[in-house]
Amino acid sequence: MKVPLVAMLLISILIKSYAQQKLTLEYIDTALARNDTTYRPMPNMLYVIDGVPYVKPDDELAAALSKIATERVMDIVFSKSAPTDCYGGDYVIINTFGKQTTPTKTKYLQMAKMAFKDKYHGFSQHILPTSQDPVLFLNDRPVHHTECSEVLKKLKIRDIKDMSVYLWPFSQAYLGQNAKNGVVKIWQQKQAAPKLPSIKPEI
Repeated sequence: MKVPLVAMLLISILIKSYAQQKLTLEYIDTALARNDTTYRPMPNMLYVIDGVPYVKPDDELAAALSKIATERVMDIVFSKSAPTDCYGGDYVIINTFGKQTTPTKTKYLQMAKMAFKDKYHGFSQHILPTSQDPVLFLNDRPVHHTECSEVLKKLKIRDIKDMSVYLWPFSQAYLGQNAKNGVVKIWQQKQAAPKLPSIKPEI
């Protein structure tokens, strides 16, 4: 028995839609707790989704999460009063792919270049004891500490799909020694969306 082409296309669309898991508070809590055993969801936790704040419990928060497929999530970050924030208190940052404008990416790239200050003279050189550099990820892969500045110099805005710049302390056990200075994550154009990442600042 032959299945009509239209029916096959419909089945394919339905399967794909079903497979796209939507973001939920339970999913977020699980992702954060996986990397931080001290993380505990708060009754009135603040969630900042692509720069827009929502407070739990909130119907608007539930509606915003229901529109996000987990495969489109770029970052889930638990912030404990980051020094540069404007919200205060503990909150969760959620960023999705494809939301950044060229001016935003330009600003982030400038911030990232300014953040990397250490000078290295060879690939085998160890991280400086007084290191000021954050950790750099390119397409979800860590860049060697001696090559970060050079990689950033070669990057062009047109080659960047999305960026995250977090210049406050993160877990060194999870992300390495330089995580005490922050984390910079860059995805280039034409890169497949990585598995849902989640990173946590230190308490």
